[in-house]
Amino acid sequence: MFRKIEKPVIECVLYNDEGYQKNIEKIFNHSDFNFFIINVGEALNKKIVMNLQKSMLANKDKIFYLEQSISKNMVKYENCVAFQKIHFDNLKETVLNENVEMFFLEFDVCKDYTDDDFARIKQKFTTVKSQSIFVLLSVSSQNVGLKNCIKIMEALRKMPYTFSLLPLFKETYLVLEHPCNAYMCQGENCHSHKSAYPRYLYITKEGITPYRVYNPRFMFFTDIDKGGEETLENIFAEYKNSQAYEFFLECNKKIYFDIIVPHVLEVLPWNVLIEYAFQEILEEKLNESI
Repeated sequence: MFRKIEKPVIECVLYNDEGYQKNIEKIFNHSDFNFFIINVGEALNKKIVMNLQKSMLANKDKIFYLEQSISKNMVKYENCVAFQKIHFDNLKETVLNENVEMFFLEFDVCKDYTDDDFARIKQKFTTVKSQSIFVLLSVSSQNVGLKNCIKIMEALRKMPYTFSLLPLFKETYLVLEHPCNAYMCQGENCHSHKSAYPRYLYITKEGITPYRVYNPRFMFFTDIDKGGEETLENIFAEYKNSQAYEFFLECNKKIYFDIIVPHVLEVLPWNVLIEYAFQEILEEKLNESI
């Protein structure tokens, strides 16, 4: 069983880099985003943690999910929730932290997990009571197929847990009813006035990508660690005229017509589908050139 969260999200990785952090804090202030997931890229020094704490205090109306190594060194506010991130491949040897409010369980869709593998979830989470278990799907290679993705989601659906899904996931019926969820209309023409820009941003010191897509072809604002403190409005204005944005829209169009309309999946992991669509588009263009 799945429970979805529906809201624009910014997920970022923090480092000991003050120029980068200033840009992150500037982005925190954008009115369209009220939900932030903060990961750790390295052991953070006290100044970075204190700056983050000040930023969260200044944004009390927003929600922050913090990786456990950050939260244990901070004063807890009502708008802060601690999580433990676990890769499924390491689940067996991972010790669950009972003091966090949620777990992020990440699967690699490029791996073919067995029924015995999935049985480890029941064995590990038998003691979990009130904590939420969020599901993440990642892509470790260019060999992106939907078969493993479907297998993972079906295995989870049959388990005696309610797994939570971030807005990385979309539901087919909802996208069919409202194609704006697949970026098939421009923001100013959207009936619900949804932004034409990605509504899930993943930020590292290398730049910003939509929907946790690690492919550098989709990356923008690659000088985020150089200081300069840009607003998200300015970042999006430059992004709109970029090749990265063209790739993003082209992949969404392919997802809509090749995956959503034929009803291939009920629950759609958007980051996986973007990677899948991009590889399909590359192959089609390669075949056309032969």
